[in-house]
Amino acid sequence: MKTNSLVYKTTLHTKEETFIIKISLNDECKNGHQDFSITGTIYEKGKALIDKNMVSGGAIGDKIALNFPKFAIFNRLHLCDYKGIPMHCSANGFYHLKNGFNSKSTGEEFKNEYCEYYRITPAQFEELKNSENEIQFALKLENLGIFEQWENEANKAIKLLENLTGDEFIVDSTKTNYYKPKTEAIMEEIERQKNGYYSPEKKQEREQAKVDANFKKLEYERQKSINAINEEYKVKKAVLTIGGAKGLDNAIYYNHTKTVALNWRKYGNELTPEEVDNIIKNIVLPEGVRIELSKNK
Repeated sequence: MKTNSLVYKTTLHTKEETFIIKISLNDECKNGHQDFSITGTIYEKGKALIDKNMVSGGAIGDKIALNFPKFAIFNRLHLCDYKGIPMHCSANGFYHLKNGFNSKSTGEEFKNEYCEYYRITPAQFEELKNSENEIQFALKLENLGIFEQWENEANKAIKLLENLTGDEFIVDSTKTNYYKPKTEAIMEEIERQKNGYYSPEKKQEREQAKVDANFKKLEYERQKSINAINEEYKVKKAVLTIGGAKGLDNAIYYNHTKTVALNWRKYGNELTPEEVDNIIKNIVLPEGVRIELSKNK
C-alpha cells in the first residue's frame, strides 16, 4: 500500500527487559514535512505491561539502538525530515558549533559529539568550524555535499522502514528542515568576503569600534549622573535658602519627575501652610523643576 505515513511497531526482548518500539516517518506534527521518529517503552521482562513495571519511556532511541543495532539508523535520524536533514539544521548547527552542547564538552570530545549528532565527517567539521555566521555555515553545508549524504542515509532508512511495514512511502512534504538563506543575504555575504570583511584587520577595527562605543556610553552615563547630582544640589540649595533647615528637612526631590515635594513625611516637625506658601512663592528652581505639596498629605 502506498502511504504518506510509515509506522512500524514491535515488541522485542532482552534478557532483563521488554521493549515496545515505535518507528515512524510522517507529518504527525502537521508542520509541513515528514519526520523520522523512534520512541518506545521499556518494562521489566516477564511482568505486566503497566506503569509500576515500567523502566523508562519516550525518546529512548539510544537504548533501542544499543540493544537492537538494526534500528540504529532510525536513532541517528530521529527528528530529521524525510531527506535526513536535522531540525533547523543551519540555525541549530551553527549555534552548537559556536556554543557547544549541554554537556559542555570541548576539544576532540566535542568534535566527536558534533560529528556524530550531525552525521558528518571530521574533515567536514574542520571546514564548518571556521564559519563566521549562519549564512556561511549554510552555504558550506551545500558545498561540502552534506545534504547529499544526509539524504542518502534517509533513503536507506526509508527503504528499511518500507520493508518492515510492507508499505511504500509517498512524499507529500511541502518543505524541509533547511531554510536556505535569501538571495539578498547570500549576495551580501559574498560581497563581504570579497571586501575582506573577515580579515584580521577588519575584525580588529570592529572590536575597537565596540570598545569605543562602550567608552562613549560610560562617559554618557557618567555625565548624566553628574548632571543629576548637580541639579539635586541646586534644588536643595534653593529650598534651604528660602525655607531654612526646616524646609530642607521637609522636602524631597524626585529627579525622575523633576519634582520637589514638601511635607513628604507623615510625621515630625511639618511645615505650616504659611511656610509652604512662602517657599512655593519665592523659591528659584532650575529650569523644568516644579514644586508642590506632597500628595501624601
